Amino acid sequence: MRLYLLLAGAGVILTSAGVYFFLYPQDNVRPDVRPDTPAKALATLLDGNKRFLTGELKHPHQDQQRIHETESGQHPFAVVVTCSDSRVPPEILFDEGIGDLFVIRTAGNL
Repeated sequence: MRLYLLLAGAGVILTSAGVYFFLYPQDNVRPDVRPDTPAKALATLLDGNKRFLTGELKHPHQDQQRIHETESGQHPFAVVVTCSDSRVPPEILFDEGIGDLFVIRTAGNL
């Protein structure tokens, strides 16, 4: 139940396969970096949240190689609309890395 409240509270919005932020070209992004369907994206987020809850974090895509892979553009597999509260960092809660999530932080969610 906590997991579903977290997802609902964060307002997770998944992008559809092939339509990533105005159809950015994906030349520099390895296929294993990002899920290719909304269902796989949701499964990836849920798996990452389970790792967060159990303390078995992988911290993927947080190295120099990933920084260089994302220099020419970002190609996240999901958009997360969340509170601006610093205690709710989606990249940590979903165990994702640089360029994996497009995070929109807002204040005063209703």
